[in-house]
Amino acid sequence: TAGILRKTNGEAIELKPYLTNAVGNVINQLAFGFVRAPDDEEILRFQRLFNEVFEHFNEPKMLLLDIWPFLRHFDWLFGFELDKAIRGNDAILEFIMKQYDEHKKAINYSEEPNNYLDAYLHELHTREQEGIRG
Repeated sequence: TAGILRKTNGEAIELKPYLTNAVGNVINQLAFGFVRAPDDEEILRFQRLFNEVFEHFNEPKMLLLDIWPFLRHFDWLFGFELDKAIRGNDAILEFIMKQYDEHKKAINYSEEPNNYLDAYLHELHTREQEGIRG
């Protein structure tokens, strides 16, 4: 990010995408052990999906579903667009599962974990070795 600011030669720029990427990279580093460039297509898609799903589920009409869940059957009437929200949510889960699968293939259980996903896999492995289920 500092390098990007140097390239602007003091001209005004929109900081939001860079700050979003910086915060996202802190989360990615802790959760998955990697960081991405601000223009990385996969991370931009993930951020867009996350924002869309978050904004969608925080619309006032969606809060009605918390109070009266049966209203989901009247999506056609109220325009909750549940299918769209579910597709976005599924795409986010797909991204997370991809990370899970990649980590599971590459993990070395003799090394200390360096992110939350590796720590989770280590714990599953330890419990499996001890015969603990669930």
